[in-house]
Formats: sequence, structure tokens, C-alpha cells
Amino acid sequence: MLSRKDSGGDGAGAPKVDLGSDMLSGFPGAAVIVGLSGDVEPANPAAEPMMPALREQMPAALTDLVRQAVAGSVVRQGAMQFGNRQPPPFLDAIVMPIAGQEAALVLLRDQSLEGRLRAALVESRQRYKDLVEVSSDFAWETSVDGSFAFVSPRGALGRQPDGLVRRAAEAFVVGGAGNQGF
Repeated sequence: MLSRKDSGGDGAGAPKVDLGSDMLSGFPGAAVIVGLSGDVEPANPAAEPMMPALREQMPAALTDLVRQAVAGSVVRQGAMQFGNRQPPPFLDAIVMPIAGQEAALVLLRDQSLEGRLRAALVESRQRYKDLVEVSSDFAWETSVDGSFAFVSPRGALGRQPDGLVRRAAEAFVVGGAGNQGF
């Protein structure tokens, strides 16, 4: 159960929230409590290494998610890059408002590997597309059923790409089954 702990003084800063001794210890990422004032406190041991960077410069995307979650009393999710490492890690954030407080529990998971793999795949596909577009050769891809799924922009066999896509490749082989000629 969440409860406010008296932090003393004027009450400024991130609310002190008791999440139970081991509630978040098994979470594979960092868990932090972020107040609307921007103050941040660790909620599990995995958060400790990133606390100096979070306290120095809270990502604007995270601040916005916290504001939205607290104002609407709804869970928010977002992705961002943050940290001092180069390149900065991709973080996935789940932001849950804490009832009765101007703060949210933020669960952060490092998605760097997945993000970089996705970026490499997009870059690889773009390079392949660029290569195919400048090539004078006919490039194609067929689907599982043997129909053309992709045809290079110049087309082939005297046809435009739209005239080949979704048609059976064997229809264009002389003497092949389903050959309807040109």
C-alpha cells in the first residue's frame, strides 16, 4: 500500500512513498518516484546508478509523461533516449500516478538493443531499396504462394511493377503452368 512519509521541512520535494520492502526489487529495470516539482527518488536498487543523471537533467519527455499521468490519473507509456553514455540508451517508461499525491511511479527499462536492432533493420532496408532503385537489373521478391510480392520500380518483362505484383511468377515462364503469355 502506498503511503506518504513525512519528509520534514516545508514538504517540498518528491513525496516519500513506501512501496513495501521488496515490491519492486525484482523489476528488471529502474523504478523511481517522480514528483511534479521534478524531484526524483529511487524506488528500487536498479535505479541507484541513474539517479545522478536524472537529478541533474530530467528528460523533458519523462516530465511530460509524469504531468499527463498525474493530471489525468491515468497510466502513460513512452520511449526516450537518456543518459551520459554515447550513444544514449533507449528507455521505455511506464508512468503510474500515485493516488492522492502529486507524484508518479516510473518504471524504466533499457530497450537499447531492441531500438538499435530496429534502427539497423530500417537502415538496411533503406539501403537495399536505394540499391534496387538505381540498379538496371530486375529485382523481385515472391511470397509464400509464389506470387510477386515486390518488383523493382522499373518493372520487367515489358510490364510495370503494378502489373506484376500479386500475380503468380510461374505465369511468366514460357511453358510454365498457368502461362497466359504476354
